[in-house]
Amino acid sequence: MAIKPFLLHAHLKPISWLKFSKEGDLLFASSKDSLVTVWYTHNGQLLGSYKHGGAVNCIDIDAKCTKLLTASADQKVTCWDIQKGTILFSNEFNTPVKAVQFADGDKQFLCVTDSSFKQIPCVQVFRMPEEENYSKKLIPSMKIESKFEKFTCAVWGPLNKTIICGFEDGTIRIYDADTSKVIATSNEHKQQVVRISFSKDKLLFISASKDSTAKLFESKDLNCLKTYKSTEPVNTAAISPVKKHIILGGGTAAQDVTTSLKKQTYFDTHFHHLVFEEPLGSIRGHFGPIHFLAFSPDGKTFASGGEDGYVRLYPLDKNYLNMDDTPEADLNDEE
Repeated sequence: MAIKPFLLHAHLKPISWLKFSKEGDLLFASSKDSLVTVWYTHNGQLLGSYKHGGAVNCIDIDAKCTKLLTASADQKVTCWDIQKGTILFSNEFNTPVKAVQFADGDKQFLCVTDSSFKQIPCVQVFRMPEEENYSKKLIPSMKIESKFEKFTCAVWGPLNKTIICGFEDGTIRIYDADTSKVIATSNEHKQQVVRISFSKDKLLFISASKDSTAKLFESKDLNCLKTYKSTEPVNTAAISPVKKHIILGGGTAAQDVTTSLKKQTYFDTHFHHLVFEEPLGSIRGHFGPIHFLAFSPDGKTFASGGEDGYVRLYPLDKNYLNMDDTPEADLNDEE
């Protein structure tokens, strides 16, 4: 099955994050080149961009697609008015900000700061300010600190009751969102957890790790259900909202190429069966490691962003959407 993507090219440095709007009509992309771009998904047309003072590490948008949150290397979390392209408020930190995410309901958000400048790595939770308080410095309502391992990612759990965090040593922990107490810990991964992505109902999540695996967990207790193996470090993984499939991508970082045994020319997006773990096929595309994969909310499109600065937007055709969900099904790209 050949899938022809839209090639979205406006970034000059690696893509760091991708986010579909709730309706799936817009795709937001952030990059290390300090830009966030927004694209129409039906034709791949560039709609606009948001300029920052440093590399943008993470983005999120609210359910109504009116506000954009960005976490950047200039030590700021910035909230933008999406339609006007103006800054609503900006909060400064003592270190670069690695991740940011709205809570369900959009009344809170979390952000992850690292250990730069001798700071303690932490996850901080803030309440979204009212318009009259946009100019005031935000005070965190809750903090989770880690004096030993560095946080690599953090996401809100189901119903905002928990926060699930990945660490540099491969640990995953669930924290109570009110008390910051540890509820559950998993040491299934042996190297850095890069990304965590939920299923549509948030009962399951998939983790991507530098140990060349992605793993499927239950969100309530970190029970590890499945393991999907790769031949290279996995930077990103996503669960299809409509098929019993997951996709994963990654690759060896540019600075490590000279020490690796295999030279890669292309970096593929790999499909696996959610239940049986079987590889179903792969789609060739990027000329550098893949940093982010995301399905649209209706599952009819997925996007990939890579080291090469390209975003590839794949409309999935009826042959894929109607195919049998058994591991014998073959969807290798014929290109």
